[in-house]
Amino acid sequence: MLEEWSLPEFSDVTVLTATELITNAVLEIAKHSWAVLPPVRLWLRGGPPGVALLVWDPILAAPVPRVASENDERGRGLAIVAELSAAFGFYYAADPAGKITWAAITTP
Repeated sequence: MLEEWSLPEFSDVTVLTATELITNAVLEIAKHSWAVLPPVRLWLRGGPPGVALLVWDPILAAPVPRVASENDERGRGLAIVAELSAAFGFYYAADPAGKITWAAITTP
């Protein structure tokens, strides 16, 4: 998609950011019992200012950045997203219920 939008220079940072946001959503979903495993949804928007990523999951808990020690194998995802994006955050979605975590990338 990024190539179609003439934004190929954003490829690496977009892939890494999407991976972190999707991984966080999948890990949160895995903490709960489900009759049917819910999906994680990804939207990608692009234009002259850069790229926006939006990831939906059914979990209402806010994403909370944490400080990982050098020996931790997890816990750096939101710090990576913060470093790579111009801004990131989340908001609650009504239909379907859940939350959308987003990141705006303006620098390749």
